[in-house]
Amino acid sequence: MIAYSVTIPDFCLKYFQMPAVSQKGLNMPESPIRKLVPFAEAAKKRGAKVLHLNIGQPDIKTPQVALDAVKNNTIDVLAYSRTEGSETYRKKLAAYYAKNDIHVAAEDIIVTTGGSEALSFVMGSIAERLADAVIVTNDNPRTEDPDKIFADIREGMKDPDKAYWEHERDEAIRRGVVAAGREGVVVIAGKGHETYQINGTDRRHFDDREVVRSLVLRSR
Repeated sequence: MIAYSVTIPDFCLKYFQMPAVSQKGLNMPESPIRKLVPFAEAAKKRGAKVLHLNIGQPDIKTPQVALDAVKNNTIDVLAYSRTEGSETYRKKLAAYYAKNDIHVAAEDIIVTTGGSEALSFVMGSIAERLADAVIVTNDNPRTEDPDKIFADIREGMKDPDKAYWEHERDEAIRRGVVAAGREGVVVIAGKGHETYQINGTDRRHFDDREVVRSLVLRSR
């Protein structure tokens, strides 16, 4: 990074004022991991051994071809990528989806890293705008307070009281399927292929597909 300073004439200062941070931005919660990092670093300096759980890290090894590409690269400067991610990569993702009969344009794809705390209010905002009805439930709260997660999502909604809030995921799915009936479409977001749910330190079997299949068979 190169830092430099310039002198701005007084009459130009009004054009260079930083915009105010929105209330949603001010209310956005800090990352729990970032809160713990200073304590971990201080413990290391005292000579303590810190065990990193690395929650969210990949469960499989990085492909050797990817590691080799990094080791053997000839890049002189690793420039910042575009905010929405590499256009070439996004086009390849769109082509892959098309092969699976999912038609989405590269312009509709954003490549980013995980940040559930920052995305909570965004999810609430999008769901409220695009869905006829919204049911908010637990995914994998782990050691986070589920009520706090709900509060973060509410921050992004204009009228959160119109949504249904249910901590028990199976009950939330049941309500959505029943409300949609035979003609409606239900989008169950969050867990995807996972077959477990972590609440606190308790890990239990939970599969969205099994819950839906049971509800559908029961309604026949």
